Amino acid sequence: MRNRLWPLIRELPPLLRKQALLRFAGAGACFVLLIVTALVYRDHALCLPFLLCGAVCAGLGVLLVRRIAQGRFVVLEGTVQKVEKTLFRSRPKAVIIARDGRLVKVYLRGRRWGLAEGDRLRLYVADNTPVYEQDGVLVLGGYLAGEQVRLG
Repeated sequence: MRNRLWPLIRELPPLLRKQALLRFAGAGACFVLLIVTALVYRDHALCLPFLLCGAVCAGLGVLLVRRIAQGRFVVLEGTVQKVEKTLFRSRPKAVIIARDGRLVKVYLRGRRWGLAEGDRLRLYVADNTPVYEQDGVLVLGGYLAGEQVRLG
């Protein structure tokens, strides 16, 4: 498995590679905690959550790499038209981007984006991500990864 997985990871776009490696790192951390818990407490019931969490993280990492290797993702790049901010801390909550004459609304995860109107945004979206229409704007159900594109 390792001989087939690592060449695929090296060929991924940098942002998607980071997402896959973060999922594998989460799995590794869970398995380390599993071993520590097993050695210190010697109780199988305490080890079960770490085992399940590690298996889920590793499985999500493998599924992400498999999806990307099969080309089942879309790169959506557009110009930010409007930034919706949170009420209290004024961090970006959602953005509306213009793409091919259509407006697409995307709810941001993490809210650590420093976006302003006119910025370029690149999103990697799974090909089966649900897209809804609301008031003439397409609302994207989620995304795999996203980055602000620097011009120049």
